[in-house]
Amino acid sequence: MKTIAIVGMSNNPGGVETYILNFVSVLEKKYHFVLINTDPSNAIAYEDELKNLHAKIFLASGAFSLESYFQRKKKAKMILQSVDADIVYVNALTPNNAYWVRAAKQLKINAVYHSHNDSGLYSNPLKAVAAAIMKPFNQYTLSYAVKLAASLDSGQYMFGKKARFEVVYNSIYTSKWKFNPLERIKIRNKLNIKNDKKVIVSVARLDTQKNSIRLIKILATLFKIDNTFCAVLVGDGPLRSEIESKIAEAGMTDKIMLLGMQKNVAPLLWASDIFILPSLFEGLPFVIVEAQAAGLPSIVSDGVIPSVADVTDQVFSINLSASDTEWSDLIRQISLTSDSDRLEMNQLVRDSRFSIEAFTQQITRIFASLKEEDGQNG
Repeated sequence: MKTIAIVGMSNNPGGVETYILNFVSVLEKKYHFVLINTDPSNAIAYEDELKNLHAKIFLASGAFSLESYFQRKKKAKMILQSVDADIVYVNALTPNNAYWVRAAKQLKINAVYHSHNDSGLYSNPLKAVAAAIMKPFNQYTLSYAVKLAASLDSGQYMFGKKARFEVVYNSIYTSKWKFNPLERIKIRNKLNIKNDKKVIVSVARLDTQKNSIRLIKILATLFKIDNTFCAVLVGDGPLRSEIESKIAEAGMTDKIMLLGMQKNVAPLLWASDIFILPSLFEGLPFVIVEAQAAGLPSIVSDGVIPSVADVTDQVFSINLSASDTEWSDLIRQISLTSDSDRLEMNQLVRDSRFSIEAFTQQITRIFASLKEEDGQNG
């Protein structure tokens, strides 16, 4: 069997990491997999699950360290040779990982580059300038690779508006997310949530892209108007300390629970009533599909979340320019779903383009069609 070296896993069990886990799970009998851990100080997300699927983990440390920017192509080439890769599959948020494609081209092996975001955000202004300067050169390099994208916008951002790429939607095992009323009661009791409380949940990294600080402001406005709500935030990130401070300053420690990263998110969604994600930019955040499969109506940023993500007519958009009061008003206007509604939503997701069957068929075709000769993908 051929060996696929996969780049893009981090320690955060987010959308990209979930996608890669699904990718390995549906193709594990057709290929050998090696996950490249570019941050060996942390274990990658879903490491145990991936090892159970017979995937191997390569630690890019020591002689293979990718810390030096100007040595990255050389080190990437060394890694691909070391794992005897036939294909390198890069899952990326920006074009900056194009050095993997340059390395693959030199080795004459296949390269697949998958865009998972429709914008780039840099905390360092110098990095932003450097990325802008390098983007055309990186996009030229990416012309060697088979180009995939989580959405139309993410493909155009990564590869250019005139580039040819294929949109690949992540898949979902809907049975995992099917509403369980007994688990709902169990989790609410565990979290000391009263029966009459309406729970807003957000599953997202606590960072600028996910607009985490804005979410706290929206919740603060809501709680002043309506005390029947509380909130559960699942995820971690660089803004956690600031968020904890803002929650304490606003006297909301009894209303907002920060649960950090959680491996099993489904029961937390079952225990909740409304999902919210006020992101500044996204590719196609798969958590929106998961929330629908769990039977939750969702509130998202208008023009940020692709409309194709709404397969239940229960995804409600509002402009980021709307006031915190307008966001909180929309939350209060949402009709909560009944148990039967939640089960019906799960079925709608199962019948959608996000089904595991549709994904398996598409991704199998893409990788089976990679050309043998000299790794030329066209």
